[in-house]
Amino acid sequence: KFSISKLREGILNFTFKDKRNVIFRGKYNIYDDSYNANPDSMKSSLETLFKLSGPSNSVAILGDMKELGKFSKKYHKELGEFAANLKLKYLITFGKESEEISKSFREKMGSNNSIHFLNDKKGKIELIQFIERTFNQNDFIRVKGSRSMKMEEIVEELKKNE
Repeated sequence: KFSISKLREGILNFTFKDKRNVIFRGKYNIYDDSYNANPDSMKSSLETLFKLSGPSNSVAILGDMKELGKFSKKYHKELGEFAANLKLKYLITFGKESEEISKSFREKMGSNNSIHFLNDKKGKIELIQFIERTFNQNDFIRVKGSRSMKMEEIVEELKKNE
């Protein structure tokens, strides 16, 4: 018979390869799911984050979802609403298109627990600095975005601070 705590511990220690659900423990608990993103995988990733960490410790760093064509704004907006329904502790977005995620998250949550950074060198530095001064070892940080967003660079910077 399995207890919930043993099951949770097993899940936390299980690792995938190639930037898909890789967990790093250190200064932060980082879930590296940075390899790629689409609307369904983003929602699934957020649900997993919420189930493993709960609302008080769940932080998502989400980059743009690319190749959505004329539906891009719609899907980014829906993802922000979805994240708000989960009541994540904090939502951080990175990239031009993902600003819609932050906007709809704030509108639905009625709070300021979201911040947006531009996809450039300055934006990436500001994002890392924000994480360093805002979150701690109790927080679970999920990183996900389309491949072209190079979200793995954010993961690598966070790991340097371990």
